[in-house]
Amino acid sequence: MPPSQMLNNFYTRFEAQNDVTARKTIPPPEDQVLCLTTADVRKTLCTVNPRKAAGPDHIPGRVLRECAEQLADVFIDIFNISLSSAIVLDFLTGTPQSVRIGNSTSSATTLNTGAPQGCVLSPLLFTLLTHNCAAMHRSNHIIKFADDMTVVGLISKNNESAYREEVQRLTAWCKDNNLSLNV
Repeated sequence: MPPSQMLNNFYTRFEAQNDVTARKTIPPPEDQVLCLTTADVRKTLCTVNPRKAAGPDHIPGRVLRECAEQLADVFIDIFNISLSSAIVLDFLTGTPQSVRIGNSTSSATTLNTGAPQGCVLSPLLFTLLTHNCAAMHRSNHIIKFADDMTVVGLISKNNESAYREEVQRLTAWCKDNNLSLNV
């Protein structure tokens, strides 16, 4: 097997085990906790450093900054539709990937995961995805870090019911949101 194919297999190693397309329950509009305003987007675009290199979209920072007024209305629709439809993690789904080393190129593998492990955006996207996952009982806390969640609970007088209920609730939430648990 050529080195390019070996690297492609390595980078897409989670794809082979994941043949189920992710489906997330779309929250009703009244439950949408995150909604951006045109002013938010305009303000952010105005802070783009025009001296930085263009990103993967190849749009120079100077264009984003100088056209902030015109672009804000377009971007706000894209961002809010993405947030309300709960498909923020899908930025790589359906993207073909291959690896090239010198003159050797691997065969293409189509990604069915939205953000691979190790992606720079993964912690932010995990935070957005799990934003509405919060502890129900005051004696429990759900601690989130990067791509991990832990339930911590105070058990008083040997009564574990609140803690156990929290774990069951988190398990159900993860199942509904296509997140696998590593217990």
